[in-house]
Amino acid sequence: MDQHGAQPNTQLARHTESELSRRVSVSIAEAETMNLLGLMLASVLRRRLEDPSGERHARALRGEVVIEASGMQITLGFDSGQIRISRGAADKPCARLEGALDALLAASLGRGRVRSVLTGRLRVRGGPLTLWHLLNLVRCPT
Repeated sequence: MDQHGAQPNTQLARHTESELSRRVSVSIAEAETMNLLGLMLASVLRRRLEDPSGERHARALRGEVVIEASGMQITLGFDSGQIRISRGAADKPCARLEGALDALLAASLGRGRVRSVLTGRLRVRGGPLTLWHLLNLVRCPT
């Protein structure tokens, strides 16, 4: 019993504990034909996931997110601690991030994210919470 006299939910606690003990992983579908954008983001994501805050942002995302930069398209699929990067755009993503590659690189380095969105160099579509987690996930660790 806790201090309020309630029984702890041990099933929930065990599920959360076991889920948190697994590391979030990044995989690339057909890595030999993946475009530069997908390879770059895979590297950024793997590095970002070394930080616990990166793992929290990744675990908060579900579904597919399309990222398009300089004519290249990729889909990030988020499911149960797995991130799958595939070439091309999903039909019905839950969020979209589009813009010039240099604007996306600057945003991932933490420079000018807000300015890039306000000036239209980066265009974002989707739920605000999904976009917040996504933008924090693709930010390179300092």
